[in-house]
Amino acid sequence: MIKIPFSDWRKELLKNSKLVQDDDDTTPTEEAERRFNRYIQLVDMVNGKEAQEVFQALVDSIRVPEDYGAFEAVHRALWKFSPDDFADYFVAALPKLIRRMAKHDQVVRFLIPLTGHARRKYLPAFHAALDRASPGDRRTILNFVKRNSEELGDVLPL
Repeated sequence: MIKIPFSDWRKELLKNSKLVQDDDDTTPTEEAERRFNRYIQLVDMVNGKEAQEVFQALVDSIRVPEDYGAFEAVHRALWKFSPDDFADYFVAALPKLIRRMAKHDQVVRFLIPLTGHARRKYLPAFHAALDRASPGDRRTILNFVKRNSEELGDVLPL
């Protein structure tokens, strides 16, 4: 449960999500570790009962190519949301995430559970939310899934 004001939590989450990459030799190791650990701590505050703005902030924090395992915490947090909330919130957030991170495989990573463990509970809700999406957003998502059909083929509506 997030016990600080949302605006403070979001600001700090986004600041610390700028995880130091291997090619950054300007940031001291201690600072890189502090940011990483605080990011995980902030993500772990989410219990899945929060509003869409929390879900969106988590997705917005996915913005570096190498996460060194930090996005596993984001993954766990997103999948705490109910199937209907997850589907509505994720479909709304996906087009922007696709534009920002598609070339780094981060989007595929967050959709893969729809083809496996989340297939029964979450995939029908995802399809319903996709049907309600704007034509442009639906096209962006479907085109991305088609381009990654080897991993995500089962995500497409029947």
